[in-house]
Amino acid sequence: MHDRQWHELLGMGIESLPHALLLSGAPGLGKLQFAERLLTLLLCEQTTVESGLYKSCGVCSGCRWVASKSHPDVRYLSPDGEDSEEADSLSSGSSVALSEMDPPGVGKAKPKKRGSAAIRIAAVRELEEFVFVGSHRQGRRIVLITNADAMNTIAANALLKILEEPPATVYFILITSNQDRLLKTLRSRCRLLGFVRPPHAEAVQFLVQNGMPPTAERLLSLAGGAPLQVVRWHETGKIESLNALLQTFRQPGDNPLILAGRWDDLLKKNDHLKMEFLVEAVQRWVSSAALGGASLTSNTLFAAWRSLLECRRSANHPLNQLLFLEEVASHALRAISGLAPAYKADS
Repeated sequence: MHDRQWHELLGMGIESLPHALLLSGAPGLGKLQFAERLLTLLLCEQTTVESGLYKSCGVCSGCRWVASKSHPDVRYLSPDGEDSEEADSLSSGSSVALSEMDPPGVGKAKPKKRGSAAIRIAAVRELEEFVFVGSHRQGRRIVLITNADAMNTIAANALLKILEEPPATVYFILITSNQDRLLKTLRSRCRLLGFVRPPHAEAVQFLVQNGMPPTAERLLSLAGGAPLQVVRWHETGKIESLNALLQTFRQPGDNPLILAGRWDDLLKKNDHLKMEFLVEAVQRWVSSAALGGASLTSNTLFAAWRSLLECRRSANHPLNQLLFLEEVASHALRAISGLAPAYKADS
């Protein structure tokens, strides 16, 4: 995966690399893995070229230190209390962009901020000595910033000053899932490398190569087509509950009370399954039905979509979880089946 980006970035040779690179795209597309691969290449002491692709050796001191995250010429910067840009949307509650599944003309829910987690100016200032003092190995130095959009304005301006005249052997790799939240002047200092959802066949191949069970392919719809998200769910034991959620979409029935009860049961039994994720999954379900040729009028679809969008904005704090889920189920079933918005419990 990512051969296109690799060629785009390194096609003119390692020495042509920009000194500030911004990796941008939805979570689960492998931006962090790409950054770590690039970081390893830059610090490898025995690089090779195979079939036009630069490769690190994996065995030299530089490669081993990077693998253990102990290389003296690397600095990692991330928001307070967070380890990685590729945070799992199920456990963190953060939203995965709906990408091209959004119906035309319908706005997206605003992405939620990650609580109080931020990259602060003190952390950026600590980089100055690293950047402007000599290398331990007399080679390249790299600063890897995950969730770069979590920098507050003061921290972003401090980083901007460092980027104005960096030493020739220092490289900055910034990762973001929301580049619009980055300071415009900071974005202008970086070369943008975009990551998009891979073709379905390529995503399936990736799952097979990583030893995922055949049922994992079905979860790509919940992951917005991001195969690494599916791998992460498998590794953290979330596959069973997600398959159960998918089953409610395959056999929803026609009663919102019953459907809401099934969702309520799933949420209570699985602490990692968050309400916001469930509502977003319902939006994907409605979108997939529309794209799959279901007989929906545009007005019906858009009305249901807007209603679900409003539900998603209040998904984190419903006054009554079961009643809230019944409302979500009503909107979805009305769009999918053309049924009336209200039902009796015994219907």
